[in-house]
Amino acid sequence: MAVARGEPRAEKVATVDEIEERLNSAVSTLFIEMDGVSVAEVMDLRNQLREVGVSFRVYKNTFISLAVERIGLEGLEEYLKGPTAIAVSPEEPSTAAKVFRLFAKDNEGVRVKAGLLGTQVLNEADAAALADLPTYDEAVAQLAGVLQAPITALAGTLNAMISGLAIALGRVADQQGEVAAE
Repeated sequence: MAVARGEPRAEKVATVDEIEERLNSAVSTLFIEMDGVSVAEVMDLRNQLREVGVSFRVYKNTFISLAVERIGLEGLEEYLKGPTAIAVSPEEPSTAAKVFRLFAKDNEGVRVKAGLLGTQVLNEADAAALADLPTYDEAVAQLAGVLQAPITALAGTLNAMISGLAIALGRVADQQGEVAAE
């Protein structure tokens, strides 16, 4: 005898809606496996993530799958095995990855399973590589340095030319002064 399934409970629908909203609003998202991490370590991690504006929460894979299906993302299902936490970075793509890289050095049970950069699904290696990306402020500083270097070189060249011209004019003036004195 088959059991009829009713409508899903409101809190389950709300959880799927929440996941969908978080994924849609994220610049980047990491799907994390945390095995053997103590409650105190998780609380420390949450605090570190909160300080940099990253939200972090553990969800059932079934709820994540439903939200991913609603959004239309493909290729993420294979990573939704075992306990999964989601770290959502709303502004900087590399922020969460940098925190997890540091945290994982002391906690072997933490692993980035996959990620999203916008709607692009990233495998484990690509998601972990997000930590190598500069933040927006770092990128702007690097760009400013690149743009400033030719200008600084041009200013130095022009300054040397003007100094050379001044020296040459000074010598010409000295020679004319000597000729006039004779």
